[in-house]
Amino acid sequence: SESCARIGGLYLSERRRIKGNPSTVVKKSVLLYHANELLRKAVDYLKVGFNGVNFTEFYNYLLMGPGVADPYMCLADFDSYCKAHDRLLSDYANHDVWAKKSLMNVASAGVFAADRSIRDYAENIWHIKPILEKNN
Repeated sequence: SESCARIGGLYLSERRRIKGNPSTVVKKSVLLYHANELLRKAVDYLKVGFNGVNFTEFYNYLLMGPGVADPYMCLADFDSYCKAHDRLLSDYANHDVWAKKSLMNVASAGVFAADRSIRDYAENIWHIKPILEKNN
């Protein structure tokens, strides 16, 4: 809901559409890289590095990766994350909006509790049952 802070990224339907066409996945990262100047600068900066360490291997992974470049669609998410960042800055500038969204996020965090997450993975992904301790 808009009362909570939003994160960026592609919606699941957008990911499925892109992943559903293998030729799109292979070409998508390179096309995005060339079409978006801000993205290109960010990715190119990986080769320059930060604090004396370059990240050329990440650059190569995103554009020429083994098998499929950028299999997790980081470059496809870039534009959405930039828009989310802009919304975040706007919300932060408005104390009342930021306070309300912060409170709503904290109040809604219970659904992300570790016990519930592990239980969901166990039941829905791994299809395993918990081992119950017997009382001695």
